[in-house]
Amino acid sequence: NYYSTEPCSLGVDVYSDIELLNYADNNDILIVPTTGRTLMGIPDEILSHPSVSYVICSNGATIYDLETKQIISHKGITKEEIDE
Repeated sequence: NYYSTEPCSLGVDVYSDIELLNYADNNDILIVPTTGRTLMGIPDEILSHPSVSYVICSNGATIYDLETKQIISHKGITKEEIDE
């Protein structure tokens, strides 16, 4: 849920992802979302946010520059590596 504001078990308020991104943008903080999802699986609200220029996706296998729409780094697993 991207909009959860429920307190966590430590008793602090947990802001929604968008609220945190807005805070980062207002304070010149660069956010790099990191996820096991593919690029296409990341919500557009996050990808289009001004504080997000890069994403690390596919469990770290791909680093993507959202501004240039270029893959910076990609490391797939070969069949040989799987067979090891």
